[in-house]
Amino acid sequence: MNVLRGEVHPDHVAAALRLLAPLGRLRAGSATLEGTVLLYRRPALGRRILFARLDRTGTLWLRAPGPLAARLEAAGARRWPDPALPWLTLPPAAVDDAEAACDWARQALSELE
Repeated sequence: MNVLRGEVHPDHVAAALRLLAPLGRLRAGSATLEGTVLLYRRPALGRRILFARLDRTGTLWLRAPGPLAARLEAAGARRWPDPALPWLTLPPAAVDDAEAACDWARQALSELE
């Protein structure tokens, strides 16, 4: 991963994977055109589920296409710059709290499964 070109630093990816480790079977995918890294969960059986992305600053964004989006916003999460896309940050209180971060991520996964 070439950090000089503005991509996500490997330390950010490792920190996000550690934060969400209780969710099990997580994988970081390839970088996107926006310079983000996609995070997937693969259940024991079944397809992988794209549920989060990490941007160049290390901000974790959850994919929330349903009612979760309103709950995230109410808790202080920010929307992705393009409001048509269903990505919201973790609420500030969950950024360094693995239990809270995993709770929000589980809700995102629940909407996506």
